[in-house]
Amino acid sequence: MFAVPRHVLVVEDDYFQAERLASSVRHRGDKVVGPFSSSDRALPHLVRADAAILDVRLGAGTCFAVADECRLRMQPFVFISAFETSDVPGRFALAPFHPKPCDIEVILDDLYDRSGPAEVIPERSVEAFLPFLMRRARRLVPDERAAERLVAGTLRAAIAAAASDRLPPDLAPWLFDLLEEEYLLRGRDRML
Repeated sequence: MFAVPRHVLVVEDDYFQAERLASSVRHRGDKVVGPFSSSDRALPHLVRADAAILDVRLGAGTCFAVADECRLRMQPFVFISAFETSDVPGRFALAPFHPKPCDIEVILDDLYDRSGPAEVIPERSVEAFLPFLMRRARRLVPDERAAERLVAGTLRAAIAAAASDRLPPDLAPWLFDLLEEEYLLRGRDRML
């Protein structure tokens, strides 16, 4: 069995805090999107994320544009901040808020509880992975044909690696990483 990794967007302007958050996410076997130090930098990458950790104040700006987009996409997120909850607009009154300094494990537990259980692939065959790869591709590019092309490109890369004896021992995470690399290589606009 294989648990499909979550992709967690980290938006935090303090380098050391961002690295601690990213390290904790990776330690749980999940992927980090970012970290990013501003909303402007984070927004184009939100499509790659399943959930988000958002520092309220980012230098001279805030994370609220990312939080608004997360709400539109129905992606779970949590706020973290060294400031008061009064800094958060009323439209986010029910959003989870963790004051800094805070226990990163508590933040992740809260975020993962809101995300629901991780998807599990019951067997280790490429056929078993395909529906999960397609689901992930559809999150990255909403157009069905573009998602199919993305998965096809990923499988071509996997076949090329197999032909040259470069297959890793753990196939599942490698295939999901290949999908992500293929998406970043081709770019969302070129996929559509």
